[in-house]
Amino acid sequence: MVGMRNLRAHWVNQVGPRLWAICLAVALAGLVLSPVTAQDTNPPDPAVAVDPNFLAPVIIDGEVLFEIRGSSALPAPDRARIVQERIIAIAEQSDLLNIDFTIRGGVFGKEVIFDGQRVTITTASDAQNDQMGIDVLAHLQAEAIQRAIIAYREARSSEAQVQSAQAAVAWSVGFFLISVAFFARRKRMLNWAQQFAERRFEQVEEVTKSILRRRAFASLVGYAVLILLWIVYLILFYYYLSFVLLSFAETRPVAELLLKYVSDPLILVAMSILSYLPNLVMLGIIYAITRWAIKGMKLFFKNLEEGVF
Repeated sequence: MVGMRNLRAHWVNQVGPRLWAICLAVALAGLVLSPVTAQDTNPPDPAVAVDPNFLAPVIIDGEVLFEIRGSSALPAPDRARIVQERIIAIAEQSDLLNIDFTIRGGVFGKEVIFDGQRVTITTASDAQNDQMGIDVLAHLQAEAIQRAIIAYREARSSEAQVQSAQAAVAWSVGFFLISVAFFARRKRMLNWAQQFAERRFEQVEEVTKSILRRRAFASLVGYAVLILLWIVYLILFYYYLSFVLLSFAETRPVAELLLKYVSDPLILVAMSILSYLPNLVMLGIIYAITRWAIKGMKLFFKNLEEGVF
């Protein structure tokens, strides 16, 4: 009894205060260090990455060359549009595939010059955004503009126009053959589907005592097949139109818009279905095992009822 009292007194007088001091120190350290840690993990300027007025891409014929920064006086989309217009204007001045550029220092940054005309200015903000030196970034942007001008001229040359026309004719001939086959075989496919449905549901009509008539059900099946055929035909027409527009450089941006706003959702749906296939396989395995187990139990109880077991 005396030992327990001494142990309690020792805890109250020595161990207890030390333990409370350690807990208090840990709590204070957490309060002090947590803001610093949160401040270190946050991005430097999230508003710049989210607000489209501060960052926009320079796009030529659907290809992104680079991104540039904007400001409150000149938003990034307006600045990118000005650079795009200058690149296209220089590209349309000549058909030559050899073009040189120069980079010189200016008041606001490094000026990129093509054929004596200033195309863009690489600023310190652009270099800070790409996290590299301003000289290196200016040279990389100039090379990207040079490639874009050469590609722009090549896509609009006489040889490219002939190849584009040949590709468009080939796609048109292929779609014409598909259209002929679709309109010629459509009724035959519908009749086959209806006859197949009538044969399959003849027994169902007998079991239900003519409550479910096979001709009515066959007509519904034929209507569903007709809708499916038209959906497939319209999808083929959509891709035919997109490929024809992609064949010409002038209409390529329109085709890319069609592919972006129509094909991307369809591909996303298809990928979602494919990603769910493993779950369907697992459900099928569970179904098969459960069915075999039920059959085994029925066989066991049947033998048990007959006295085999």
